[in-house]
Amino acid sequence: MKQPLLLLFALFLSFAAYAQNAQTMTATYYNYSVPKGLTAADYKRAVKGYSDVLAKNPKDANAYVNRAKAKLELKQYEDAIKDFNSAIKYKPTDMDAVYNRGIAKIVLGDFRNALADMSKVIKAKPQDADAYFSRAYSKMNMNNPKGAVQDYNIVLKIDSTYTEAYYYRGVLNSQLNKEKEACADWQKAAAFDDRAAKMLKKHCK
Repeated sequence: MKQPLLLLFALFLSFAAYAQNAQTMTATYYNYSVPKGLTAADYKRAVKGYSDVLAKNPKDANAYVNRAKAKLELKQYEDAIKDFNSAIKYKPTDMDAVYNRGIAKIVLGDFRNALADMSKVIKAKPQDADAYFSRAYSKMNMNNPKGAVQDYNIVLKIDSTYTEAYYYRGVLNSQLNKEKEACADWQKAAAFDDRAAKMLKKHCK
């Protein structure tokens, strides 16, 4: 599964050097682990740094993506979406930007447009379990439980260890009066998810 949305190691690079070598110092969300111990001040400095990069090169899609990720950590979701839009404008094939734009839309409750973004990612990357999971979550919040279950099924076909998919599929199966299936899902998730353990104890014998 993807790491939580935190700014990448590029935050620690000299932004002046980045501006001179924007194409060679790309750090994408998929490829690097997340640094620990960053603060709001770090993200604010990152926003300023990438803004300086963009002042010199306003078509730098990677800088838009990284600035957007910093804004996500600052809970500036609408501004982050604007940056992801710019990144996609200059690099339409950047599924990292499309995926994270969808995540921002989910946080804002814009599930219909989040679903559209996740579908784009899935079309380009049909084995992306996280995109299926996020699309399922969007469908669940759009009162489409059967569609959500279908996507959670695909998530678990791709990655049988995806604990949250078991939990949410269990919730939906329970809503669909499939208690046996719900209990089986919560059983698989219970060791790693307290919510699943509670549901298992409450609803299953």
